[in-house]
Amino acid sequence: MRGVAFSPDGNRVLTGNAAISTAKVWDVSHSGDAEWTNVRGDPSWLMSVAFSPSGRELIASGMDRSVAVWDPETGENIKTFEGNRSTLDLDASPDGALIAMMGDSDNASVWDRATGEEVFTAQLGGNALDWNPDGRLLAIASFEEGRAIIVDRSGQKVAVFSDAGGVADVEFSRTVDCWQRRATRRKSAPTPWHRE
Repeated sequence: MRGVAFSPDGNRVLTGNAAISTAKVWDVSHSGDAEWTNVRGDPSWLMSVAFSPSGRELIASGMDRSVAVWDPETGENIKTFEGNRSTLDLDASPDGALIAMMGDSDNASVWDRATGEEVFTAQLGGNALDWNPDGRLLAIASFEEGRAIIVDRSGQKVAVFSDAGGVADVEFSRTVDCWQRRATRRKSAPTPWHRE
């Protein structure tokens, strides 16, 4: 299994099954009955999955460099567009208009959900990304480079944070502070980065 994501309402979990190129949605509500839907098709060898912010669409990326958007109710492929790299992590902006994706060693890129066109490429490859709650900023983490950058919707760099221990993950809090998590052999608490 590759990729897992909760629906915005927390009642469903989306998983990507790389072995059979299937995205599955599980009903995890109190009255749920396990597997809710099973969507087959491209992209082959699923790498990362996400719900759209509305919860009405599924987004999945594959090793074949494609990104697909599906309707979970019907299983219909709404849109498939070609990325320029295999995608290990992806995240839809809160308004659903942009999809950010990150490859293993390539730069992060942001794509227009409606047109399938690339909007910009951020000059940082890495392992994790996250939109802030209002969708104006995108945080990108690179463990190998030991830093994270924050860019706006046009790709303009807003901030750079460094950590010699490596930046394994980033996540915005609801107050728009950015948090980083360091990957070490010991458990370590998240460290806040406060915007000035």
